Amino acid sequence: GQAVSSARPRAASVRVVEALLKMLHEAPSHWRHFPQFFLVLFEFAQLGPEERAWLISCRVLAKLFDFYLGDESPFVITPAAEPHHRPKRVRMGDKFTLPNLDNMVALVALLAQSCSLPDDPETSPWSLPQQVPPLTMSPEEHQMVIHPVFVSALLKEQLNVNALSDLLQHYCWESGTRSSSALHTVLQGIDTMDSEALDPYLRVFMDLVQLADSRQSWRTDAAMGRLLRVIANNMRYKQATLSCLRMVIQLTQNPVIRRWLFQHQSAWLHDWLLYGLSEAVRKKTEELCYHLIAAEPDETDEAGRPVPAAVLVALHDQLISMLPVVSNLAREMGPDQSKGGNTFADEPPIPRFAPFFKVCAYCARAMPTVPVDELLTAYTVIDLHHWECDETKKELLGYWYAAAIAPQPATGGALALAATHLRRLLDSFVSLRPNSRALEYNREVLPYFYGLMKLVVEGPDGATCLQVLLNHRNWEWAIKYLLVESQDYTQLGSGIETDRLGPTLMWLLKECGGTATFRQKILTAALSANKLPAHAKNIVVLLSSYIITDEDKAVACDLEALPQLAACIEGAAGIALLESRQWDHLEDVLRLLHTLGDWLKTLKPTDPRRQRALAGWELPVSGKLLLNSIFTFLHALPRQPSAQQAASPQHVQLQQLADRVRSECYSCSNMLAALDPTSAHLILSALLNRHAPPSQPDGTEGAPEADDGAQMSTFTLARLSSSQARQTAKLHAPQLLPYYIFSSTLLYTSLNAHQMEPTVVGNATRLAIVLAAETAVLPEAHVKFAKLLLQACALAPSSPVHAGLVAELGSSGAGLLLNKLLLEEPFVLRDEEARKCCTAVLSTSQISSKWVRAMLDKIAQHLTQLAQYLSEQQTQPEARQPMLLDHVGAFHRSVRLLVRTTAPVGAPAAAGDSDADTTPLQYWTATYGHLGVNLDEDAQASS
Repeated sequence: GQAVSSARPRAASVRVVEALLKMLHEAPSHWRHFPQFFLVLFEFAQLGPEERAWLISCRVLAKLFDFYLGDESPFVITPAAEPHHRPKRVRMGDKFTLPNLDNMVALVALLAQSCSLPDDPETSPWSLPQQVPPLTMSPEEHQMVIHPVFVSALLKEQLNVNALSDLLQHYCWESGTRSSSALHTVLQGIDTMDSEALDPYLRVFMDLVQLADSRQSWRTDAAMGRLLRVIANNMRYKQATLSCLRMVIQLTQNPVIRRWLFQHQSAWLHDWLLYGLSEAVRKKTEELCYHLIAAEPDETDEAGRPVPAAVLVALHDQLISMLPVVSNLAREMGPDQSKGGNTFADEPPIPRFAPFFKVCAYCARAMPTVPVDELLTAYTVIDLHHWECDETKKELLGYWYAAAIAPQPATGGALALAATHLRRLLDSFVSLRPNSRALEYNREVLPYFYGLMKLVVEGPDGATCLQVLLNHRNWEWAIKYLLVESQDYTQLGSGIETDRLGPTLMWLLKECGGTATFRQKILTAALSANKLPAHAKNIVVLLSSYIITDEDKAVACDLEALPQLAACIEGAAGIALLESRQWDHLEDVLRLLHTLGDWLKTLKPTDPRRQRALAGWELPVSGKLLLNSIFTFLHALPRQPSAQQAASPQHVQLQQLADRVRSECYSCSNMLAALDPTSAHLILSALLNRHAPPSQPDGTEGAPEADDGAQMSTFTLARLSSSQARQTAKLHAPQLLPYYIFSSTLLYTSLNAHQMEPTVVGNATRLAIVLAAETAVLPEAHVKFAKLLLQACALAPSSPVHAGLVAELGSSGAGLLLNKLLLEEPFVLRDEEARKCCTAVLSTSQISSKWVRAMLDKIAQHLTQLAQYLSEQQTQPEARQPMLLDHVGAFHRSVRLLVRTTAPVGAPAAAGDSDADTTPLQYWTATYGHLGVNLDEDAQASS
């Protein structure tokens, strides 16, 4: 039975609990000890089923109800004859502290959950699983524990909300009547309590509305509908409204409630998102929409592809249907006409509709079923306010862009709307005031604005839209003030991932670049602003994209593009680019310089365009400064990566960029040499300082210092011994070749352009001889200098170049070159061009017969040594024999070239030279005929 037999002796714990219950009427006076007092009772109830049964039999629930509510109780529990009947409730706690009755609430919940429910089903998921069978409680006690007065008091005093929530869920399980009563109590508290006291009500409401029983849909409809009315009644109380909205956001994780919110969106979306009385409420509604959409999974079409859910499409349609309301409200919220409608007020406008358009953008991936034409009206109204930093306008453009980039309906889509009204978009108000707020705002809004234009130019009506763009002055204005006059908004070609405006503008610029008139307008705007080098990042990219035809180059040169570009890399500007490794920008500037310079080279010296451009540039003065910068770049650029660096992909890319910059430096140097004899003299002198043997007179008065010349190239074959040069050429031929190709081009350019300048011709011919000798170990480079010398030898004697070459060969040039070709590096004479060059030099230079005989003596000495090595075959590895034979053949070739050359006429014999009239052939035959050189064959002699 439920009652404990009176015949059995009572345990000490029972007697203690009885004593506590008898003291219950005195407990309010000792409210500070409630945690300990009720903890004893609660722990006793937790001991087991018999203890709970005994407490139920003692009507503890009724006593606790009476103790807590006192005269406020709606029930008559204690008979009037008893001495302690229904006393007036003693005030417990003080103005700072409420009595701690959490253990009392836990005891009530524990006893109630151990009993069966008053109707079917008898148990709930909150019934105590260890209480089998459940206990039985009187109907009156069932009413007590969930009575609105009792529940309201507990919620108001925030007593053990978790235990109270479990108790209410236990009683509301599968019961519409009790659910309705509990929800009414909770919602009444939400409606009437202050915001700081709402938390218990909201927690219990969340638990009740999410009860997953057969009545969940009904309970959701009843609870959420009444909650919406409560929120509408209290919208003027911001904090209370925000607390409710935060709760609704948490409820969106429940699919039943989420579906209800989607189905009843007209009941809350309009009021909260548009008519919310505070920005915080509208933003919280925006957050609610995000959670709703994010929690709703996509559906699949017939092909199995994911598509937005139908509820998302419906939400997008609902938002579009609200656009007329937005337009009307925006008209009413225009600038204050009492202040003259000041459009440049410092106070930013209230972002009333920004959350609305953010939600629209979030839904934009779902193609709407209704047209978006009203979007243009809303945009026009908002734009005509001419508000700076208007967040509503920014988010509207963000939605328009998102809707245009999403799949488009057959008619009435956002992309078609933008294409039709592109001219209106281009007429939009844009403020570029130089302050941080406007700058930050424009960085966010302009990518949407110009992104929308990019989409329409890409779209079906792209050709028409492009013409509208080309003919609109605001597009030219945007290029000027966003790119030329400032670099704060974006930097073209920067490659910064977070920069959305730069790539968009770059794409539009390329599309517009097909029209010569537009190109030249932009070139004029860019170069007339005099913003180089301050804004070089944008202007150089503009010039690179828009200098295409000769007409473009003429316009650029007339606007003094050359001196402006040179200023970007001269002096401190160039050093800064190097230190920050902005080599890509440096490459662009150098490429532009040599492109424009190469075009000037094609013009005749008397052409007025060339004369104007060069006069504006003042090359004789500015050329040295530019060349010094170029030399500095060449010195600083890396050449030979280590093995570890060569294995790094990042370093490989950096090395490739450095190689391209080096190539542009070479091209610019050649261009300067072609345009200006002073620059040509400076470059040639610098190279001579680097390459001429120490003992050779340089003749480079006025040239840069030797150290500056060395900066031109730090990785060459200059002044290396023969063995070092061979080893270097063998290991690094690919790195050496570009430099020597540049040098040969420089020589051709200088001689062709300034053959009437003696200093240029003298330096060029001397350098050609030096480099031809230096590159004998690098046949691919040597052949270029050999051809140049061969052509110079073939010129008429009256030619300045021929005369200059003869003079250089007659001093010491011939001896330097021939000694290298015939004696030190005879293998180079395998090449036909090298042999022809050697023959021409022998014929042109005034080589004495004594010098020829001395050279033949040296060759004979080498051949004798080689013959000795070959005769000692037993001591030589077989692998060396072919190499020795190759050397023999090379020296045979040198002998054949020498003996076919007679001593030049007019070369007087030295004193005591008795064999002056003997030809080289006669001398060799008589002296070294025993060496067996085949003097008649052109091919290499066999061993």
